[in-house]
Amino acid sequence: METNLIFKKTAKMLLENGYRVLAWENDIYTPKWRKGDFVSLDFGKDGVNKIGHIGFDSLGGFIGFGFNYKPVRYNGSGCLVFEDSIINMENIEKLMNSPYPSFIKKVEEYRDFQEFAKRELDFYSFKHEVKIEELENIK
Repeated sequence: METNLIFKKTAKMLLENGYRVLAWENDIYTPKWRKGDFVSLDFGKDGVNKIGHIGFDSLGGFIGFGFNYKPVRYNGSGCLVFEDSIINMENIEKLMNSPYPSFIKKVEEYRDFQEFAKRELDFYSFKHEVKIEELENIK
């Protein structure tokens, strides 16, 4: 299955399970992506301070499940928690219930998804909040 469809199906699944979703939407044509493809997803729930992230390192490679947090010099702004070959609610819940990896120290989390989304949408023009209506045709 093509990567864009995987991300769109995942976004729909997350929305149907009460998550809010930001998609990194490709804005140019590249050998790997088409304009309008979803490249990665950030997700969370209002009132919950953990922000999940799903992305591919390479096409056909493992799917990276990780967290986003406020940027700091020594920890960056996110971390990989685990890799798997399938995206499902079981892996999403596994991620959201996981602790930060032991090498991540002194993380400052976002207050909730709303704070994260505002920062991301103000800073990145290629990200947008996904609404269920735009995914109606995805099965």
